[in-house]
Amino acid sequence: MTSRSIFLASIVACSINSAARFAQAGKLDDEYRTTTDQIIDAALQSNTGFEKLEELCYQVGHRLSGSEGLERAIVWAIRTMEADGQENAHAEKVMVPKWVRGAESLTMVSPLKQSLAMLGLGGSVSTPPGGITATVVAVADEQELESLGSGAAGKIVLFKNAMPPYDPNKGSGYGTTVRFR
Repeated sequence: MTSRSIFLASIVACSINSAARFAQAGKLDDEYRTTTDQIIDAALQSNTGFEKLEELCYQVGHRLSGSEGLERAIVWAIRTMEADGQENAHAEKVMVPKWVRGAESLTMVSPLKQSLAMLGLGGSVSTPPGGITATVVAVADEQELESLGSGAAGKIVLFKNAMPPYDPNKGSGYGTTVRFR
């Protein structure tokens, strides 16, 4: 067993163990208890689930919506279900969002010309082919931006809000700043 398999097996085993303890504590509706018990029992009796998950993750690979990887995963899933004797294994036509990262660049043009590091985030809108040149206005938060009113029109808004360190009592550092994306 590879180190990846051992890691994956450990995660799944912990999940199964947690689900089993949850079920034994009587916290599952009777409606789901029989099915849940069957899934837990089957998972504890065989490595088949681990093996399929490993194949999906390491042989099929990434499966972002709208990607070729997703199409490979769908074909794999149907083939695997049919090989397991499942009836009516088929794909459904669905519309999913697809975002493709393009070429990214950022150049400060004043007071000196300098390339800056940047990363477009998933779902970002693209700029016009010629790019954008505008004055940057830095604000700390939404209130400061709102106070600028029409003074922010036509400008690039930079939220100068540092991500605080993680604090288990206040939540994730990212969780407190993600709104600035």
